[in-house]
This record gives sequence, structure tokens and C-alpha cells, in this order.
Amino acid sequence: MESPPTRVLLLEDDEDDKFLTSEALHDVRRTRYEITWVTTVERAIAEIRTGEHDVALLDYRVGANTGLDVLSAVKDCPVPCILLTGQRDHETDVAAMEAGAADYMVKDDLSSDAIERSIRYAVERANSLRELRESELRFRVVVESATDGIILTDDRGKLLTWNESALRLFGLTTAHAPETGLLELVSSGQGDRDLLELLDAAQGDLTGRRADGSSFPVSLSLSNWEGVHGRLWSAIIRDVTTQKSMEDRLVRQAFHDPLTGLANRALFANRVAHAIVRLQRRPGAVGVLFLDLDDFKRINDSMGHAAGDDLLTAVSERLANCVRNNDTVARLGGDEFAVLVEDAEDPKTAMVVAGRIMRAMQPSFHLQNQEVEVSCSVGVAVTINDTTRGPDLLRDADVAMYAAKARGKNCVEVFEDRMHTAIMDRVSLESDLRRAVERGEIVAHYQPILNLHSGDIVGFEALARWEHPERGLLGPASFIDVAEANGMIVAIGKVILDSACAQLREWRSQFGSQNLTVSVNLSNRQIEDDAIVDTIQDAIVGSGIPPDALVLEITESLMLNRAGPSADRLKKIAETGVRIAIDDFGTGYSSLSYLQDLPLSVLKVDRAFISRIDEAKGRALVEAILAMSKSLGLSTIAEGVESSDQLAALNTFGCSYGQGYLFAKPLAAPEVERILNRQARLATEGIDAEHAREADPDRLFQSK
Repeated sequence: MESPPTRVLLLEDDEDDKFLTSEALHDVRRTRYEITWVTTVERAIAEIRTGEHDVALLDYRVGANTGLDVLSAVKDCPVPCILLTGQRDHETDVAAMEAGAADYMVKDDLSSDAIERSIRYAVERANSLRELRESELRFRVVVESATDGIILTDDRGKLLTWNESALRLFGLTTAHAPETGLLELVSSGQGDRDLLELLDAAQGDLTGRRADGSSFPVSLSLSNWEGVHGRLWSAIIRDVTTQKSMEDRLVRQAFHDPLTGLANRALFANRVAHAIVRLQRRPGAVGVLFLDLDDFKRINDSMGHAAGDDLLTAVSERLANCVRNNDTVARLGGDEFAVLVEDAEDPKTAMVVAGRIMRAMQPSFHLQNQEVEVSCSVGVAVTINDTTRGPDLLRDADVAMYAAKARGKNCVEVFEDRMHTAIMDRVSLESDLRRAVERGEIVAHYQPILNLHSGDIVGFEALARWEHPERGLLGPASFIDVAEANGMIVAIGKVILDSACAQLREWRSQFGSQNLTVSVNLSNRQIEDDAIVDTIQDAIVGSGIPPDALVLEITESLMLNRAGPSADRLKKIAETGVRIAIDDFGTGYSSLSYLQDLPLSVLKVDRAFISRIDEAKGRALVEAILAMSKSLGLSTIAEGVESSDQLAALNTFGCSYGQGYLFAKPLAAPEVERILNRQARLATEGIDAEHAREADPDRLFQSK
């Protein structure tokens, strides 16, 4: 495809010269030219300003004017102009170049090749300049539209050019900017003396300073290159106030407890590790205190989690007031707190802090318009050895805290090696307990419940026992607390429930005792289990016993929040026909209103009252409890009956049922069957249990 012709504007008032120039252009073989001839300067200026020509050939002398007049008038137009003159004159040549001519040619030298070359170079140069200007324009648009400040400086940092964002960022004016240096606007805080030092610091935290003196965090991208007049620097500057604030917030979230604002476990562990390392440079002691609130779950259950959160916040404030500025208080999770005591002169410093904490916890806490007493158990571990591992120190403090709990709570214990042995025994016990459930080592023993008037066995309380393969038969005191803590009590409770229901069905069938019942203890953790109602129904249906033959015993502490999920589950359990007993009545956080509010059928008087029944106050309390229970239509069972005098007093007060070592300890199923056999045999002989016991106290419950 043939290229379009080059459009030439020719300013020439001499027709002969016009002809010679046109002939030279037509003789060019490689390029076609389309010539527009004008004879006046005014017309030439008008044509050039249309922009319709690729190049203009201007005669130097046109009447009273010159081609220089045209160059002066169209200096802002993109059309390249070549000046033609009749004679060679150096001054005219210089004047033409200074006026903006693309070239200067003598008419006597206008050969086809020479003029073609001059036009081609002029057009190409004009195109290049036009593209460069367009590129610069695009670049300027990009720079001006950038939200970041962009600055160009010389090697000393003086501002050469800038965008509007830079002016806004630093509060500069166009007049003030040239008088300002980049080092006045941005610094690393390390006394930067030149741009190279600032370049080295550009990856760190930099500060920008506004014209009004205020400062703000910035990020800086700084680069340089060699220009015609020396080294130039470009700086891209961004205000990172929002980003820095977000980063600070994220860091705080990552290393601080959101409820209390204290350090969290991660930050605490880091500070413990650094404190131990500092022992290399500065001998002393590092102490860790591990705190756990006593009976915190009671607050949550009775007053709700909002009150629990308020308590944790109040505790954190008291702890913060107990330590020095260089110590650290942390919330590790739940109701667990820790304190790092640094730069202690000796291990006693940690005990001094522990003492302040115990005193700070003595005043009551104001929660939901109530004054609540809360104590804590504290474990202390101290090291003077810089080779101690931080996690080990925290673990030792944790172990000491558990020792404080075991000692009765509301006290301080210092870690000793024997405690670690005890905790390892506990870990081993937990592991064995999990396997015990899987291997069927958890079994039920049964303590008889008697009709105190007739002496007949009317039921049994099923109690968990562990047939440990190495340690023998273990009572609940050896493992129930561990099971409660690790949640295994739910699985153990299901084993006892299923076993007791199945065993009762067998005894009812075997001995024709259709009135026998079985009682099973239900822990708070079991009541919290969403599946508890289904678990109970499965046990009843699976065994085939009537629902009212099963009695579930609960403790008073479960009654604290009578409007919570636990109370709802108790009502659903009662709707199945199962009877519910309140165990150890009078020893918990008693509020007699729950006896009316909840679906209770049985009240069990705690052994602590029965043991003092021979005292005046003890007798009065038992008599009052029995009278109240009777008025509420509840069956009453006395626990811990161990003497004939206690039995006589209970009969005098009209107590219907009892259990205790006077009658029998908890027995394995085969021993229970021998007793039931004996009771059945005595019945066939026409001797009731009461008369049998009067004749021979051991006759009914003897093992053979």
C-alpha cells in the first residue's frame, strides 16, 4: 500500500525560486510531496496554525518581513519549519536555530537529496518531540492524579518538581516548595545528613513534618539516577497514619486480651523468655505467679457470663495495681492470670507481690448491685538460672497453683519438685482413666437404702468404683475430681447409669421386688451435656424399668441459676417420669425457694447433720428439715446413719428412709444379691427385717 504524501507548506514570494524548490521536491524518488504555496508571511502563519502540514519551508526574505517572523509567531505549533536563504550567513544560521527552526538551508544547495534529507529529519524530529510531549503529558497526568506525594530533587535534596498531593501532604505552597529540602520534610529520627543516609533508613519507621510543625508516619520509596546536570532523586511518599494505626491495633489484638486489655499468653511467654535471658547480664531472680479464681464457675452459673466478665475486668485492675511498672500482668484465658516479676533482687520479691495480690483480693467485688466475695489460689515459681526455659517456669507456677487449690484454696504455694511428681501422677491417672472407661474397669457398687420403720431394703444408691489393674479397687475420691476436670465424668456417669438400670431390672425380676429403686448421682457437668435427656431415656428404655424406679441425685450448687439451661433440662428429665433428689441438703448455697420451683421428689439429709443429731442444735436442725420436707410432700432419706442412737432419733422424728454404714457399706452386685436372698428367705420365714435385726444385728447384712 502506497504511503500518503508529505504535506509541505512553501512560503516563497519569488516565483522562480518557488519553481526551483518545487522541482527539487518532485525529483525525489522515495517520497511524494503535496505542496501548498503561499507568498505572504500572514498567510504562512495562518496555514501553519491549522496543523494540516507536515513541514514548512520558509524563505528568509519575504517582502519587508523574514521567515524569522513566522518562526516567532508559530513557536508553539508542532509543525517543523526549515528556513531557506539565498546566501550563507553564520549569524542568520544561529538566529534561525535560536528561533526554533528545524534546519537552515542555502537555496544554491537545494538538491533533491539534500532537501529530502532535511525534510525527513525535521519531520521525524517533530514526531519524536510530539510523542515525547504526549508521553510527558501522560506522565504528568499520572503523577498529578496519584494520591501519594511525588517529589523530584537535586543531589542536595532541594525540591525541583512535585505534584499536588505532595503539597497537600506537607502543607506546602507552590511558592514555598522550591525553598524546601526533602530532608526538612522526611527524617528517620537518626539525624540524616544527606539523601544517602535517608535511603538507608527508608525501610524503617520514618516521620513526615508538615509546614505547621505537626508530624505523621510516612513510608518512602527513594531512588536516584544520573542526569545531564548531575544526580537527581525521586521520592514517593505516603501518609501511613491509618495503616500504622491498623497495624498497632492488630499487634495489640495479637498480644493482648480483648476483655481486660492485659497481655495475653503469647506476649507473656515472650516477656518471660526475655527476662530469663537478661539474667546473663544482670544477676537476680525472675518470678512467675500463676493465679486462678476460686469457684469462678459459680459466679457465671449464678449471675451470668456478663457478671463473670465484669469480675475478670475488676480483678485485672486490682492485679495491675499490685505490681511494679516493669512487671507484667497477663490473662492466660478463662479465670487464669499470671504475673511476671522481673529484676527481683532475690526470690522473696515474688512472694511480696503474691502477698499484695492476696490482700488486694480481700475486699468484696460489686457485681450487679451485689457484694460478692471472691478469692484466688496462687502458685509461685522462681529462677535465678538463665538456662531455665520460660515454658518450664510457667508450668511450675501452674503446678504450684494446683497445689494451692488442693490445700483448700485462697492461699499461696511455692513450687517444689515434689509437686511436679504429683502433677505427673495426675496426668498418668487421667490417661489411665480414659482407658478405664474403654476397658470396662468402671463399675457400680450399691449402698442399700432402707425403710427405717420396717427395716426392708427399698432401693440402692449406685456409686462409681474403679477396678484399677495395678492399684486395686479405687473409690470416687481417687478419680472423680479428675474426671470432673477433664470431662470424663460424662462418660463415667453414662456407664454407671446404664449399669444401675440394667442391674435393677435383673434384681426386680430375680427377687420379685417390684418396688426396688436405684439412685444415680448426676454431676453438674452431666447436666450441662446437651445429650443428657436422651442418655437417661436410652437407659430406661434399654433396661425396661419404669421411669419412677430411677432417682437422679443432684447437688445444691446446681440450683443456683434456676432459670438457666440446667433447670430446663431438669424439668425435661422430670417429664420422663424419673424422680429427682436433692443430695447433701443443707451443705451448699441453699435457697429454699428452689424446693418449690424445681421438680424435686426426694430430699437427702447430709451426713453432717446426722452425725450431730445427739446434740441439741443438731437434733433441732434435723427435725426442722424433716418437717419442712414432709410439708412439701418430699420423701426424705437420711445419709450417713452409723449408730443405733442415730437410727432411734430418726425414727422418733418420723424419718422414712436412711442409708449408712450401720446397715451396709457400698457393695458389689454379688454381695447385694446375697443380702436380697437373705431378705427374701426371712420373708418366707415370716420374720421381717426389723425383728431380724433386733434378734441379730448382723443377720440381714452378714456376708455369709
